[in-house]
Amino acid sequence: MKNNKKPISFVVSLIIVLGIFVGTGTVGIGPSAAIDSYASTTTPAIRMSDVHIVTIGGAVTKHWGYDAINFVLKKYWMNGTSDKTFSPDVNLTRAMVAQTLANMANYFPNGYKDSIYTDVKVEDWCSPAISWATQYKIMGGEDGKFLPNNLMAREDVINALYQYAKTKNHANYNMSMTLDQFTDATNVGSEVKTAMLWATSNKIISGKTSADGGQMLDPKGNITRSELASILYAYDNAF
Repeated sequence: MKNNKKPISFVVSLIIVLGIFVGTGTVGIGPSAAIDSYASTTTPAIRMSDVHIVTIGGAVTKHWGYDAINFVLKKYWMNGTSDKTFSPDVNLTRAMVAQTLANMANYFPNGYKDSIYTDVKVEDWCSPAISWATQYKIMGGEDGKFLPNNLMAREDVINALYQYAKTKNHANYNMSMTLDQFTDATNVGSEVKTAMLWATSNKIISGKTSADGGQMLDPKGNITRSELASILYAYDNAF
């Protein structure tokens, strides 16, 4: 039988680490909400009024991404924009994506106290995650700037996830796969084509239905918080 008793010093250290983790003050995605608010239930999405929508009459409507959102909340990969909202249809910024991937890696924000970017201050909520993403070559900047508040295109989010997958040895894909089944395959940037092949091959993304009934990737389009949750849900199922 295993001895489940933990030294007091270990417990104290764990509390301190968790305190640092939940106190970074991220906006929307990141460890901003108190851990107890999610740990008290196996269905944290039910607490999000814009995901689990209850009408005045008591009828319940669930956002299309409910299951995926519930999953990322339980994993602490993403948090709500408040205790009771997830903002599922808000588009993602570069800072938000960096924070999410850092959360997935269980990084320690207290280990990053510098910023190499002129537009990211050390005290910014996203600074540790951006430094982590840069260190592991998952995301980077240009001309000394990271542009944390810029929206990310779908193909760039997939590429960032692919770079993260490499650190987990999850970068395998069917080399015979092509993007020819998608009507807008030619719009995918050459520098992210491998990442897109990886994502489609592993069923991490399946594309959107176009007006003419075909399947499209919409690589240059924006991506919402709920769409990212869905992608991460699929990524976890794939690996």
